[in-house]
Amino acid sequence: RVKMSQDDVSQALDMTRPAYKQLETNERTPTNAELIAISELFGVRVEALISPDPLENPSPEDKDAADIDKVKYKNLVLYLAQRVGARPNVGETVFYKLIYFIETLARSTMSTGITNERFYKMQYGPVPASFHAVTNEMIEANELDRVKGRYFTFMQTKYLPRVEATGLTNEEIGIVEKIITALGRKSATELSDLSHQDEPWKQAADGAFVDLNLIQQTDAAQATKMGRI
Repeated sequence: RVKMSQDDVSQALDMTRPAYKQLETNERTPTNAELIAISELFGVRVEALISPDPLENPSPEDKDAADIDKVKYKNLVLYLAQRVGARPNVGETVFYKLIYFIETLARSTMSTGITNERFYKMQYGPVPASFHAVTNEMIEANELDRVKGRYFTFMQTKYLPRVEATGLTNEEIGIVEKIITALGRKSATELSDLSHQDEPWKQAADGAFVDLNLIQQTDAAQATKMGRI
């Protein structure tokens, strides 16, 4: 358990103690950036701070819902970790969003995803349903490291590879590289805001799976920003 005083936390989050106390006592709603900073500081998902986590207690129909390609998933995580994991802007939330935009671009260009991952609609953007199960397995197998880093005054959770990614095709690598080029330098807040313009997220119910087939309905200007056009 993390033991920090209000002064410690407020300093780590680069805010005044009274401003942080308002968050603790629910006197005001945290901003997107504040939620991301708090999640990185304490090592919990943003979604766990704002609502019950559907990943912790999946319904029976959800347990088999994400029929992922685990080999591809692990190689995608490793490839991203190799390419952008050490970048200062890339923490866990950025990983979530990059995987989302990679999967939607793959569906747009190949008519199928790379990993077949599914995503929950949460307040601050799509969340990959299988990410923690897969990365925990990789960490146990000494394939991946989960480490704490600092981004400006914020702590963040980073993923760094221990082995090389070898299981992606040239076409799949091309898709990943296109997203890295378009979005790999953006902050978690920027990527979360961009995901809110995508029709799968806009049309889904809170906490439900998003329908990635709806990417065809996304405004062309927004789709261009997402690296799809």
